Amino acid sequence: MADLPAILIAFGTMVSVILNALGKFFIRLATAKLIKKNADD
Repeated sequence: MADLPAILIAFGTMVSVILNALGKFFIRLATAKLIKKNADD
């Protein structure tokens, strides 16, 4: 189990990258919806 810290670091990095990508995606989605809403008004 000597590799456990390395596995945890790799897993944590992967999770943070995925969350970062999801966050950017949702921000773009929300921005697009706001722009559409403003365009309709």
